[in-house]
Amino acid sequence: MSSPPNGRTARRRFAPPSRPRRRPDSPSSPNVTRNLALGLVLGLMLGVGVAILREMLDTKVRNEKDINAVTDSSVIGTVGFDPSGIEHPVFMYDDPTGQRAEAVRRLRTNLQFVDLADRPGSIVVTSSVPGEGKYRIRGHRPRQLAA
Repeated sequence: MSSPPNGRTARRRFAPPSRPRRRPDSPSSPNVTRNLALGLVLGLMLGVGVAILREMLDTKVRNEKDINAVTDSSVIGTVGFDPSGIEHPVFMYDDPTGQRAEAVRRLRTNLQFVDLADRPGSIVVTSSVPGEGKYRIRGHRPRQLAA
């Protein structure tokens, strides 16, 4: 800080207020209503953005439509998961009129109608998680094809 030319210390002067000071009725900050509204809008936008990004980056195959989108091969048949399969692993004999037995019969029929000139060299049996019964389906297929 520099001193004035005459060597004395400078005094600061303040102008008198143009109107009398008054205590505010409400706090100037935080504005709770504005902050809540802004947080709600930004939270919704962020949530929707993350959901869209997650859907775009999802590479899992979940249904027949996804299989048709990523490959030229077609689905010949599907056999649904049944939790009672643990107690009844040979479902073709335990429940010959059940949904899974009917799905295996439908699979057999579809395999018989596959183009004879372009017969598949291999058949893929797959599922989304371990323990859904791929081994059992592979075990029932030869019996059904022989029938």
